[in-house]
Amino acid sequence: MKIKTIINGIGYRYLSEIPEFKNGLPHGILNKKSTDVGGTFAALKCNWNYIIICPFVDLVDSIADDKNSPNKVFGIYSGVKESDFIDYINSNRIYKISVTYDSFPKLIKWLDKLNLTETFKILVDEYHLLLEDLGFREIAIIELINQLKNFNHYTFLSATPIEETFLPDILNELPYTEINWGVETKLIPTRIRTNNTTKAAVNLINEFISDKLYLKNEDYIKVEQLYIFCNSVITISQIIQTCELTNDDAKVVCRDSIRNSQNLKDIEISKISSPNKPINFFTKKGFQGCNLFTNNGLVVVISDSSKKQTAIDIQTTLYQINGRLRCNSEYDNVFKNRLWHIYSTGFVTQTEEEFNAEITTTITDSKNIISIYNKLTPEEQETLRKRDVSDLFCLFNGESFEYSHFKEQYTRFNYNLTQSVYKNGLSLRQAYNKAGLVATDINMYGKFDEIIIKKIVTVSFRDLLEQYIQHRLENNNHLLIERFNLEYPLFKDAFDLIGQSGINTCGFVESKIIDAVKLKKSINTVYREFLNIVGLNKFISYTEAKDILKTIYDKLEIKGLPTASLLKDSNIFTVIESKPRINGKSVRGITII
Repeated sequence: MKIKTIINGIGYRYLSEIPEFKNGLPHGILNKKSTDVGGTFAALKCNWNYIIICPFVDLVDSIADDKNSPNKVFGIYSGVKESDFIDYINSNRIYKISVTYDSFPKLIKWLDKLNLTETFKILVDEYHLLLEDLGFREIAIIELINQLKNFNHYTFLSATPIEETFLPDILNELPYTEINWGVETKLIPTRIRTNNTTKAAVNLINEFISDKLYLKNEDYIKVEQLYIFCNSVITISQIIQTCELTNDDAKVVCRDSIRNSQNLKDIEISKISSPNKPINFFTKKGFQGCNLFTNNGLVVVISDSSKKQTAIDIQTTLYQINGRLRCNSEYDNVFKNRLWHIYSTGFVTQTEEEFNAEITTTITDSKNIISIYNKLTPEEQETLRKRDVSDLFCLFNGESFEYSHFKEQYTRFNYNLTQSVYKNGLSLRQAYNKAGLVATDINMYGKFDEIIIKKIVTVSFRDLLEQYIQHRLENNNHLLIERFNLEYPLFKDAFDLIGQSGINTCGFVESKIIDAVKLKKSINTVYREFLNIVGLNKFISYTEAKDILKTIYDKLEIKGLPTASLLKDSNIFTVIESKPRINGKSVRGITII
């Protein structure tokens, strides 16, 4: 990726003020070079129809609720009705839509029905998250990239673009634009290396509570608020419980789910817009896209090498986190260029040589799958499609397998982050230098023998399912039941289709429950397929019946071993058991009538 266009932003505060952005954002990758410059607002303000694609529902709502937008914004995610969308289209002249990754395909179908798709420009805000989040949102993100082909104009926007080394081909080929603001704000991180990040955070908070935390600018200034970013609700809960913080002391912004709520015990889950408190915790979902305001707040980032989800990419995420504390006419944080990074190092499970060898093998296996697929018979192709290819760099596009450079680059990015950057203190220093950051090191918070971290009993899948069953049996909390239904649709299917006894039979094991529910949902199809193969009024042995059922299971991709006894529950036909003598031997079997 090479710089093709540099736009002069000197003298301007926001992107929307720059003449080149009067009609929206340029096609391709836009490096805005700074946070808090109104990239989304530039799309909302112009007279073009715009779709703004967001990773989280909270961001969709935040954009839809933007009171500064001159055009009404419609937010789309799971549960939003097509009829409400059509009402919005009929009631407005210029359309601004914010939508989650997962609901983007649904939006395209709605637009296609109205012949409006080609009238829209696309903004993928904070696009570096596409690569960072691919590990747990692969289907939604790959689908998003594929769907962009329906549009002629789309912008991938970020103040911290993905490093060119890890940029997927589909993005590397796009035009590239960056803004020259004439000034560059330098972030000054303080690195705190420790063998226990949780205890170090507890030490820091205890010092803060004791009014002993001062930082030197021109003079020593007392820290009045902490903004702690840690992508682990369990770790946040441990810190809160150990420090004995209350709702008056601490604000926690994370995904508002039943499991997170129970793991946090008595601490409420807050919205980004809720008033800040002395100590504020944010997970990745909490800080992405949020605007925070303070005149005196220290940003603290926790990266625990034993918890890969907390690892922070120095070149992108570290800048993004610091950029959440905004400046305006009312707020100007005295510590705006300061950040403390509490981290541990040491986990390396794979050498670079081993990783490169594995990558080479995976690429070869992926290309072999792609090559042989079209040479197979339809039956052989169906067998191959059942193979789990999640560990390979290929995807089935509905017709054939295709290579996913996106998956390959994610694997390389993730290895570099978790196995190289956090391998040791020297590796982390090199990552800082590469990002252009001049960091200082302190050796505080390394001795904490007296600190005993409280053990947190986390809420398991079984715990939640048992709670749900109890509420359903007692039928006593309809709002909570509905919330369970939305967050854990499997619970409702399991209770309705296989019942409490079926769940017990599965031992509360999630994978077994999924298989049992899938079988129950497909059971009538199984019965019809069986009837088509066997026919009426014809005796068939139990052994033959099980073989036929196994063939049907394979066709429908149902796991588990079938038993002929399930045929007795059919509402399509009746089973008559008998034991005739065939070739001088008694054979147990059934006849369908």
